[in-house]
Amino acid sequence: MRLPFDRFQVAIGKIACLVLLFGGPLAVYDDFRPILGKVVALVMTIAPVVLFYFGTDGLAAPSDGIGRFFLKLGITGVLLMVPMNVYVYWRLAQGAERREGLQLTGAVIDTVILTVFLVLAARALRRSRSAAESAFHRQFDGPIE
Repeated sequence: MRLPFDRFQVAIGKIACLVLLFGGPLAVYDDFRPILGKVVALVMTIAPVVLFYFGTDGLAAPSDGIGRFFLKLGITGVLLMVPMNVYVYWRLAQGAERREGLQLTGAVIDTVILTVFLVLAARALRRSRSAAESAFHRQFDGPIE
């Protein structure tokens, strides 16, 4: 029986995708839009959030192959968003203007969300791997004939 906590994690993860847009992705979009153009900058900043969104689906069913694939997509999205948030912190250290408070607040919240997702994803992948290994050993538990 699946616990409602799994669905709760997925719902919170999908809501977190909206918050993720206000940290590093917003700063990268604002700074790189004049250089790369609107479309390229938008794709560059939205793609990791979309990967994270798909990764939240993997939290509900990490034991099947598709769930593990979605979790790995989410981890890829996290790894692509981390440099964006580091960029916000670097800009702050360089003396960025105070009007960019939304981006800084978003980067701090993003860091917390991404860390929690990585912990939950690693736990789910480890749990599903151990379940798969135990099923494999049960299959070959009998005597050799």
